[in-house]
Amino acid sequence: MKKVLFNDQMGHRSLSHVNLVAVPSSHIFLRFIGETIPGICRVTLADYSKNGKWSANTWTCELADGVMSAVHSQDWNTGSYFNSQTWPGAIAEFLRLFPDLVGPEWEAAAERFIRSLYTKASNRLDEEAAKAVGAAPIAELIAAQTQLAAEQKAATAVKGEVRQLIAVREAEEQATELRRKTQSVIERLSAAKKMSLADLQELYRQL
Repeated sequence: MKKVLFNDQMGHRSLSHVNLVAVPSSHIFLRFIGETIPGICRVTLADYSKNGKWSANTWTCELADGVMSAVHSQDWNTGSYFNSQTWPGAIAEFLRLFPDLVGPEWEAAAERFIRSLYTKASNRLDEEAAKAVGAAPIAELIAAQTQLAAEQKAATAVKGEVRQLIAVREAEEQATELRRKTQSVIERLSAAKKMSLADLQELYRQL
């Protein structure tokens, strides 16, 4: 059996900690509160140190084979047990206390334990999750509007290009027709020996 020490000593700036054990055979986390947990953790020695606000209990314990221990302290800067704004982040924070415990089963076990013990953090994480769900449709709407604006801009550009192409095509057709008429007149002039005024006027109208 593995021996460990637990205590309830208050830290600097009145920060606290939680004594934890993990039971791999059952995929569960438990809080050690100074009493033997049958089949998991046995208290072999309990000691009390009296020192005013720094008074504390210390427990020497034996852990059953495979059982792991850890201490979860409040963050020095924030005073919170969890700094993450999302459930996946908080679960990852918690599991870092037990690096060998990985996988969906342990993630689910961590969430269950957090919900059972860290009520304040759980409520905050649920509120953040609700905000994210509510914000999702708005984000989708903004993305759709942005895409629509881009498509409209592209369509306007395409229409402009089409108009330019049509104008160029029409100009080319007009030039071709003018060349055809000019060539026709030139041929008639070169073939005619003598033309009347009426014939010249008709040729002019054809130009």
